[in-house]
Amino acid sequence: MKVSELIERLQKLDQEKMIVISGYERGYDFPNHFSKVKIELNQNTEWYYGKHEYVMPIGEEYQPDEWNSYIIMFACEKCRANNK
Repeated sequence: MKVSELIERLQKLDQEKMIVISGYERGYDFPNHFSKVKIELNQNTEWYYGKHEYVMPIGEEYQPDEWNSYIIMFACEKCRANNK
């Protein structure tokens, strides 16, 4: 899904409702973080995996032409601090 497709779908929703994402083990959170990642499409066939797979960056961060996607996620302050 492209950013423009997501925006189009979100614009059709009731703008006063919340958007939440699944918690790590249970519960829900508000998304508060976008991470740049490289995704390879259609890599997994097992039903319990998502279809697409994350590719690790070369070095600590992706170069401008190296990433192709955003992951929308919740990142707690402690988690973000540990990843710096």
